[in-house]
Amino acid sequence: MTQGIIFDLDGTLLSTEADLTNAINTMLVQMDCRALSEEIVKSYLGNGIRKLVERSLPMDKLHQLEEAINIFHAVYAKCYMDLTIPYAGILEVLVTVQDKGYQLAVVSNKPQRYLDDLVTKHFPMIHFDCVYGESSTHKTKPNPQGIDLALNAMNCKAEDTFMVGDSVVDVETAQLCGLKCVPVAWGFQHESLLAEKAQREVVKKPLDLLQSFI
Repeated sequence: MTQGIIFDLDGTLLSTEADLTNAINTMLVQMDCRALSEEIVKSYLGNGIRKLVERSLPMDKLHQLEEAINIFHAVYAKCYMDLTIPYAGILEVLVTVQDKGYQLAVVSNKPQRYLDDLVTKHFPMIHFDCVYGESSTHKTKPNPQGIDLALNAMNCKAEDTFMVGDSVVDVETAQLCGLKCVPVAWGFQHESLLAEKAQREVVKKPLDLLQSFI
């Protein structure tokens, strides 16, 4: 039996909210809108860049959504590695499960153009069989496309695979695809919301993940 673990990225492996907030606020200022707090931006995360920008815009600016998205990407492409870091303990978790023989993958709603560089920079010693992000041909979670590709790359069955994520979208994806759901509390969504959706206890700290797998 081959066991696999599929990780979300933002809010699960990497703390990305500072760079995302900076990019959102630069975009908003350029569009003559008020900047948002990091906590508000965090609450808008989980469904990809398009939804993030849409949620960040005032109602009277939604007709300029495409322009706003283009501005965001122009800004974020220059700052997405500035303040982003792995959560404390995550690297130890990844090394441990890799050494235990688990097959690993990342399935994120982050655009592929940023995802590849972030994974390479922060986890060069970890082998991921699949690193899947949003693109013109890649659909976002909870669509099962990324999970199906990851399972195939890992040569794992859904029932033998864990899905680790910090959002309701990750929980919905795990439930839709028949994965074992492991919701985490250190990301972008409230613990109570995750617990209710997943119908299980939420993992409080990265190193506690090991108790879910080993």
